Amino acid sequence: MGQLPLVTINDSLIEQGNINISGGPSSPYRYRLHHVVVHFGLVANDERGSEHTIDRVRFPAEIQLLAYNTDLYANFTEAMSQSRGLLAVSIIVDLGTVSNTELRKLTVASQSITYKGTKTILKRFNAYGLLPQTQDYITYEGSLTFPGCFETVTWVIMNNPIYITKEDLQIWNDLQQTETKQLSPVLMSPNYRPLKPLNGRLLRTNINIKYKKKS
Repeated sequence: MGQLPLVTINDSLIEQGNINISGGPSSPYRYRLHHVVVHFGLVANDERGSEHTIDRVRFPAEIQLLAYNTDLYANFTEAMSQSRGLLAVSIIVDLGTVSNTELRKLTVASQSITYKGTKTILKRFNAYGLLPQTQDYITYEGSLTFPGCFETVTWVIMNNPIYITKEDLQIWNDLQQTETKQLSPVLMSPNYRPLKPLNGRLLRTNINIKYKKKS
């Protein structure tokens, strides 16, 4: 996509069949995973590249699992502009001493797609392995964060991060928007959309929030 490293899920290459999401905020529909998108900031500037925040804290990167509604629509392209068309699971990525195993696989594969328009096949990838060790989330109805920004997305923001090393994050920073190494390099990073106001959107959560009683 030029400014986004994009993993497209090819159902025919998945031994277990389609990767479906149901229950929770997706109810009563079933959604099929179609894309994995990675957003990140510029490591050299200690830039935070997540498109969402937790407790107003922005993180170095964010992974988004994009799925389309198979109960109502035939494919991702049709669903992306239609009501209840998409479900997006947002996974916050923080710096750590060891990278998440599945994120590490994506990172290694990204070294084969340095330039715009290049592709590689990623085998033995488990999208579920990108999820953090929590069932807590925040959800809201919003839009895609890339053109055309359709207001058709149920967002699910996982409440805990997964981790990536600074060295691995730098590998993502090496990706370019230019098509060949002969051209003057134009880096893909940063590739996140600035934070947008909620504009009255309702946030919902399954987190048991305890309020302190006033004395």
